[in-house]
Amino acid sequence: MEINKMKSILTKLDEINYVLLHHYEEIIDYNIPPKQALVLEHLHRHSKLSVNELASEMKVTPGAISQLLAKLEQQQYIVRSINPESCREIIVTLGEKGTNLYQAFEKIDQIIGESEEDLKSEIRPFIEESFGETTDFFVFFVTDNIGLESDIDSLKPKSYKESEVAPLIFITVPRKKSDDDEKILNELIASLKSEDKLKHGSFAMSYIDEKGVILDDEWHKDF
Repeated sequence: MEINKMKSILTKLDEINYVLLHHYEEIIDYNIPPKQALVLEHLHRHSKLSVNELASEMKVTPGAISQLLAKLEQQQYIVRSINPESCREIIVTLGEKGTNLYQAFEKIDQIIGESEEDLKSEIRPFIEESFGETTDFFVFFVTDNIGLESDIDSLKPKSYKESEVAPLIFITVPRKKSDDDEKILNELIASLKSEDKLKHGSFAMSYIDEKGVILDDEWHKDF
C-alpha cells in the first residue's frame, strides 16, 4: 500500500512539473513576455475580466495592467470593450490571436496525450517481461514543439512511430539496481526497434525499496 502511494505521489508531481514546463515553454516560443503570458492565462481561465479584476488577479495596479493590455491588444492577443451594463468599466477578453493560441495548445496537448497512451500500450508487455509486472512506468513526449517537429496535422495526426519526436520513458523498479539492468534495457530497446514499436527516445531508470523509499541508483539511456 505504501509503495503504491509513494509511486502515485511521485508520478503526479512529475506530471504537474511537466505540464507547467511544457505549457509555459510553448508560450515563450511565441515570444510573449512572462507578464503578458500571465494575462493571457487569466483570461483563458476566466473567459472575461474587467481591468480592475485582472489587476487584482495579477497583484498589480490598474495602471500597470493597462500598459500590458495595450501591448497585447496591439498584437491582437486580447480585446478591450466597454461593459454595456456600466460604461465606466472596461472588459477584457482573448482576441483572435489569443484564442487561436490556446486552441493550438489544446490540439497539441490532445495529440501528446493520445501518443503517450498509445506508446504505453505498445511497450507495456516489453517492460513487464523485462523488469517484472510490478514495475511502474510512464511516458512523456517532452518536446514543446511537437506539432511542428513531428509534422503532425492536428486534424489528421500521425502515429508517434511516423514522427521524429522522441519520448522520455520513466521506469521505476521496486528493487535494488542489478548489474544486469543495463543489458536488460539494451535488449528491451533492441526489441522495440526491431518490431518497429519505437524509433528513438530516452529511458530514465529509478529504483525504490519495499517501503517506497527512492534509492540512489538513478541512471538514463538515450537511443
